[in-house]
Amino acid sequence: YGVAKKTKLYAVKVLNASGSGSTSGVVAGINFVASDHVNRNCPNGTVANMSLGGSYSASINNAANALVDAGVFLAVAAGNDNANAANYSPASAAKACTVAATDSSDRKASYSNYGSVVDVLAPGSNILSTWIGSTTAKVSLVTVTSGTSMATP
Repeated sequence: YGVAKKTKLYAVKVLNASGSGSTSGVVAGINFVASDHVNRNCPNGTVANMSLGGSYSASINNAANALVDAGVFLAVAAGNDNANAANYSPASAAKACTVAATDSSDRKASYSNYGSVVDVLAPGSNILSTWIGSTTAKVSLVTVTSGTSMATP
């Protein structure tokens, strides 16, 4: 899956297995990427994806903006509440690229957040994706799922 076969991926875990986490944990993860990315051999630049979100947080937005200032392109999910993304973080971070989702008709998906902070819309409905649950590295599970987290990466 994917088109960038030679891409190097580095995961930074900021949420627990249930998908919950703290503001301080998310900020720490963002700050880690801001300081660590210069130590990676990424001659064509560094991209970070944050397919997560929560209510508005100045702390998360400040960290996200600082990450962009450190030279990292940051794509963030707009959210899936059919609400104004300006009320969510990191979707409302001014320097992040906030991604909303479209449906199969190339219209804003009914669940996707929206608003002036959205920079781009991308396919996010009924996306075939790898999924959790594999017991070996050689066997990956796939599923069809929807959300701005599918549109963002």
